[in-house]
Amino acid sequence: MNEASPAGTLGAYATREAERYGIECLLNCVLREVALPRGEARLDYRGGDRPEALRTMTVLRMRVGRGRLVIAVAQASRLGRCHFASAPFHRPGPGARWQPLGLDALTQALAPQIATLVADSRDSLELFLRRLHVLPAPLRSSADALRDSEQFQLWGDAMDPAPKARGRVDPTALAYGSPETGSALQLQWFAVDPGLIRWLGPERGEMLDCIAGLPDLYPCHPWAAARLQENPAFRQLLASGRIAPAGLRGLPLYPTGSVRTLYHPALPAMLRMSVPARIDGENGWQAWSELERSVRLSHLLGRVLDTSEAEPGGQTLLLLREPSASTLALDSPGAGQVLADGFGIVYPMQIPVALRDRLRPRVASSLFTWSRNELGRPASIRAIALTVEKLTLPTTEAAVLWLSRYVRLLAGGVMRAWLAHGVALAPRLPDVLIGSDAVGLPARLWLRGTERVRLLRRRWAGEWRQGRVLCDEEEGWRHLVDALLVGNIAEAVFHLALATGVDEAALWGVVRCEFRHLRDRLGGDRLAALCDGEAWPTRRRLGPGEVLLPSAFVGLPEEVETSRAFG
Repeated sequence: MNEASPAGTLGAYATREAERYGIECLLNCVLREVALPRGEARLDYRGGDRPEALRTMTVLRMRVGRGRLVIAVAQASRLGRCHFASAPFHRPGPGARWQPLGLDALTQALAPQIATLVADSRDSLELFLRRLHVLPAPLRSSADALRDSEQFQLWGDAMDPAPKARGRVDPTALAYGSPETGSALQLQWFAVDPGLIRWLGPERGEMLDCIAGLPDLYPCHPWAAARLQENPAFRQLLASGRIAPAGLRGLPLYPTGSVRTLYHPALPAMLRMSVPARIDGENGWQAWSELERSVRLSHLLGRVLDTSEAEPGGQTLLLLREPSASTLALDSPGAGQVLADGFGIVYPMQIPVALRDRLRPRVASSLFTWSRNELGRPASIRAIALTVEKLTLPTTEAAVLWLSRYVRLLAGGVMRAWLAHGVALAPRLPDVLIGSDAVGLPARLWLRGTERVRLLRRRWAGEWRQGRVLCDEEEGWRHLVDALLVGNIAEAVFHLALATGVDEAALWGVVRCEFRHLRDRLGGDRLAALCDGEAWPTRRRLGPGEVLLPSAFVGLPEEVETSRAFG
């Protein structure tokens, strides 16, 4: 598609692709969390019980009530992650005819409890597709690699059944404030009695003044402005003259992949703000208590994990801390809680400019997804393009080399934090930034966000009292394995295999080899069990709890046969 496409053609394209991706996300979740664990699905069904349209294709066959569902499979991973090549067909019972299903009908058949979320996600994606393909060419990319990777992550997490559900945000506001449309938005500002502003950690008042272009103003996210101004506590402040709207103004900021976090390359920190929307399956309206926890946890982690810039040979997974937060605080906490939450801002640190220029960091989730121009075309080829060029390697060899380096840096940092410090990090793809060396190989990784960090109870109970952050050995281990292997490395392997033609088993062999090196260096019974094929836990998206996945290491040769990767 391009900006010259007729409006009708563009509309049909956006509707079709949003529907296709919604089906793919929902089916992947149901497969992983329900059908495969129960033995109710086959990924490589070759029997004749199928519609004529799929007669010659490899299909997934799945039980749905008394009936069956089939769909053509273009790619299936060792963990059951699939990319599909047709619409799903359903037969409600023996002797009935096969009927193609759209997303709404599929949701009613498989997960009716989330039908509203699934429809919301599809509608948001359709809006983004329409908007993206009429953007002027200069707005489709920039010289800022980090900004480009933060924005235009069009498709979202394929293991979330509703990755783009935003809680029915007004379509105009959604287009204006979403990263998928390449937007840059101005904040809603207020002239505020300085006595109302509460700071936690180092103050960022000068940075706010720089953004606003005037002193003594305080912002909220534009999506939150109406809700805050309707609040009775706000109206009391307005009547008393302690707060007054100053309108949309100031330096435009770029929404990042997390939507509520805003970025500008000239600022020393980002701004993570409250939004009345669903973000990554969670409420985007952040309680002030969550911000307090982020700042305190960031300070604590800074004492035990390396948060400075690593020297050559030093730590190469660094934590981007969140040392500051601010809000408006009233004398009567109960009445002003909505204001305290809605005006709450946390200020995540940025990577220093010199390092951004040298290592050109990109968000990992921007690499291990589909191209924003075509569902089914992996974006991961961009990850290895420079390595192919600089080292004059075939794409297959470059993929193996790139993945080996990435896993070494990522898994090494995560496992050291757990085994040495009792800190369970959760390196999901959207939370990892990858800095590359001169030949395009991963050289430095940054992990951002403290919301999902857990602390080992027996080590940290004396310093941390809040129960949600503390965990026992089993909880912490399962938490980090889900994020590290299922939510990160497995997606990297899936997309690299599809993009380059490397045998998936060979890529998993590379991963297991790196994990065995870690086991030899760091020890640990659970790390040894992981290398030997222990099942992998993953959290459910369709309901509470976890499900166990078979390890992708099972069935691999004892030593990595890299020649298999190159045909």
